[in-house]
Amino acid sequence: MAFNTIHVRSRVSGRIEEILFTAGEEVRAGQPLFRIDDRRLRAQLAQARAQEALDQATLEQRRRELSRVRELAPAQLVSRQAVDELEAKTESAVQQVSFDRATIAAAASSLSDTLVRSPLSGRVGVKKIDIGNVVLDDEERELVTINQIHPIRVEFSVRADQLPDIRKQKGKGAMKVEVLDATSSTTLAVGHLSTIDNGINPATGMIRLDAEFENVDEQLWPGQFVKVRLHLAPLHDVPTVPVSSLLRGDAGWEVLRVSGKGIVERLRVSRGACTASRCAVARGLSVGDRIITSGMHEVTDGDVVRIVGTDVAGTDRP
Repeated sequence: MAFNTIHVRSRVSGRIEEILFTAGEEVRAGQPLFRIDDRRLRAQLAQARAQEALDQATLEQRRRELSRVRELAPAQLVSRQAVDELEAKTESAVQQVSFDRATIAAAASSLSDTLVRSPLSGRVGVKKIDIGNVVLDDEERELVTINQIHPIRVEFSVRADQLPDIRKQKGKGAMKVEVLDATSSTTLAVGHLSTIDNGINPATGMIRLDAEFENVDEQLWPGQFVKVRLHLAPLHDVPTVPVSSLLRGDAGWEVLRVSGKGIVERLRVSRGACTASRCAVARGLSVGDRIITSGMHEVTDGDVVRIVGTDVAGTDRP
């Protein structure tokens, strides 16, 4: 998935006059994408500036009048009420000029928004509007989408029971993540684990992880389906078993161990990291234990079986 995805929309109303990009190209932050007809907003800005000039002249006049009456006040040639009224009018003129300047700033900002710019650097998509169409500032109409793919993120999920090991290793430093092609034979990109989600999906028992890749050669693309390999620390002297030998019991994972006399024993185990074919067993088994890998539902605790082939808990790295 893209590191950031921006849905570009217009902040002003007007007719699209020009489209300034080519679909699929790389754009820079601040690069112009669309030009919207700005004649109405230019007129509004000119009107706001003219009003500010008019009100500024009124303010200067009020200040001169106030200065004169204050000079006459000590000689009681003007009433205190007249002074107070003129002070109030002068303050009102000050506030009017401040209002005019705010109006000018808003009009200038709207005029600037007629040139729609890219908010970030990324890959621009296909335009979703043509020249001549009118856009409104209060509608959700999207003009174009920009995906930031340098860097890029890959989202994947792991079982919740793997979370403690992942968190422990991530706390010690960056965790290597590989992205592989569909055959798992070619590495497309190498990055690091960037995010562990804040909750486990109760429906699947999985937790989402995000990995980050520089993607300089653009081997990864938003929406692309890939295979991910998360590198955990090597396991030493930990038994591993075929995935097919693990049973889901009421209290967790179980295996069927066969004693030296051929007696079946159901054991609860703690499953660790897995590959496509084998899983580590953190607790419950020892290296060299014999287990049943097929036909598990045909036997139960205490049954006596005849061993026709051997599969033992090994120490292959999962």
